[in-house]
Amino acid sequence: MNPLAEYKSWARRQACEFTVNLQRLQNTSDLRVIFCVDGPKNGQSSGLRGYGIAEALKPLGWRAIAIPPQLNLSQRQRIIQDEQPQIIVLQSARPKLNNPQLYPDQLCVYDLDDADFLDPRDEVKQTVINCATGSRAAIAGSHYVANFLRQHCRQVEVIWTSSKPLQHSSPPVKANPPVVCWACANPHTMHEEASLVQEIMLGLSNHLRSQFWLIGVQDRSKGQDFVQPIIDRGIPCKVFPFMGYGKLLKTLEKVSIGLAPLLINKSPFSAGKSFGKVLAYLNAYTVVVASNCAEYPLFFRNRDNGILISDPSEWVKSVEFLLSHPDQVRRMGEQAKQDYLTRLTVQEAARRTDSLFRQVLSLQ
Repeated sequence: MNPLAEYKSWARRQACEFTVNLQRLQNTSDLRVIFCVDGPKNGQSSGLRGYGIAEALKPLGWRAIAIPPQLNLSQRQRIIQDEQPQIIVLQSARPKLNNPQLYPDQLCVYDLDDADFLDPRDEVKQTVINCATGSRAAIAGSHYVANFLRQHCRQVEVIWTSSKPLQHSSPPVKANPPVVCWACANPHTMHEEASLVQEIMLGLSNHLRSQFWLIGVQDRSKGQDFVQPIIDRGIPCKVFPFMGYGKLLKTLEKVSIGLAPLLINKSPFSAGKSFGKVLAYLNAYTVVVASNCAEYPLFFRNRDNGILISDPSEWVKSVEFLLSHPDQVRRMGEQAKQDYLTRLTVQEAARRTDSLFRQVLSLQ
């Protein structure tokens, strides 16, 4: 690295550390936790399970700080020395410094939301195991992930990824014709699910009016290639790039039907998924049509607060049913939002996290 690049990197880290120290200008508390997050403050895991939970713990009596992955070890050690936390949360092992072996004098809790242990690289699986064995407790985003972690950590709690609820005085007005949507972080990395979504849209009856929105594309040209067969079929389409979480929620307020396919028999990594972008669907009164696998049947009740698909032939029939029955779309969307408010808000996840933390501390 040349001197100018080194200086710019140093300056960014210093600015980042300054921002973290600004977080420390909050009320004092005997309960202190530091979250070492694995990414930015957005609608992905780092924002929802890291920054979001840290903020929601404050009303529960915690002094909570979030450290981004850009900080080096000496910077982290300075903050830990100054803050003296009772608990350090290490969110995934993807950042190399999110490793309990680097904090031998601290009580660490490992948070894992994806099935990283399925990575074909042996060193990745071993890193996950090391983080689990070196932590006093672990938080899993799904039961599938929890079952693996329990082989290596004595205390594991399943806490679903959550989000901050939107405040609506009434359900938002949906677009006309009704929008069928597939939103994910990068649709082009989910090859099996992408093929299924295309099949669903191409299989819809000609007499049903609809439009299709693809949200989260990283490459605009690939997105256009994806929707072109659907356009040729006579269904209007829109392609949206990956966007900030607030903008995503605003966009989904116009969407009637949100697709959430998981093909775990063809893509084993999907078995570790929990709710991801489904949270955004629920928050925006968008009816979810989801695979009957992973965590989905633990939340959704078929044709009550969403639709669960057990057989591939049911996808097209279920979407057609919703397009033909706008009253059912409205009813299911409202019921799903109520269930979301009960079970999937950041306040509920923070309550469960608070309970786990206090239990861990009581065993000290």
